[in-house]
Amino acid sequence: MTKPAPVDEDAKRLAELGYKQELSRTWSGFSNFAISFSIISILAGCFTTFGQAWNNGGPVAIAWGWPLISIFILIIGLCMSELVSAYPTAGGIYWWAAKMGRPVHGWFTGWFNLIGLIAVTASVDYGCATFLNITLSRFFTGWDPSLTNAFILFAVILVLHALINIFSHRLISTLQNVSVWWHVFGAAVVVLILVFGPDSHQSIPRPGARRGSRRCRGRRCRRHRGRRGDHGSRGGRGPVLGGAPPARQGRPRVLAEGRAA
Repeated sequence: MTKPAPVDEDAKRLAELGYKQELSRTWSGFSNFAISFSIISILAGCFTTFGQAWNNGGPVAIAWGWPLISIFILIIGLCMSELVSAYPTAGGIYWWAAKMGRPVHGWFTGWFNLIGLIAVTASVDYGCATFLNITLSRFFTGWDPSLTNAFILFAVILVLHALINIFSHRLISTLQNVSVWWHVFGAAVVVLILVFGPDSHQSIPRPGARRGSRRCRGRRCRRHRGRRGDHGSRGGRGPVLGGAPPARQGRPRVLAEGRAA
């Protein structure tokens, strides 16, 4: 008498949804976590947009903006984890949209998701090509870090990624597992270098300290360098660009040339 085959709860759930399991599951739980962690990519995401955040928002945009945005992104991730546990299908979000809404919702969701994946893949690969282009120019003096070479590297990386995804899913699993530790230790090394590498760090301003309160020093002032005109005030409201601050009461006024007024 043969024993009944063990019932796979996931296959049973798929049968309830009208699907038969056909895809073989060879990835472990850690590998599935690794691919999601690699897609998030701390190194590629933060360091390729660091300049934009620093130049447009300053330290506040990085120190406060990114953690606050991460909280809302985490909420979205928790919502999607509820959906994927209830509908464990290979179709993903477009299948969820079609079942919870109408087929037209699934159609739009599928196409928008495809466009987003193409754009994300292209942006990450182009960022990789840009860094690789600059790195090669540092190690090889004959390498020209031009846009043409960056685009050639970009095309080569895209082709390699396509071939790996088509012909070797086991290699993808191995690369994703390595990528997790690479991101964790790589980000830790970068943070340690930023903390202990520089000789000095930006000082934290004291509460209530006035910014830009240093008095103008005439021609030695950076704002006035290269400007003509004598020092003076406008209507008694203080110094203007090109002039020195008004003298204090009871003290002789000193001009830029060092003569007493």
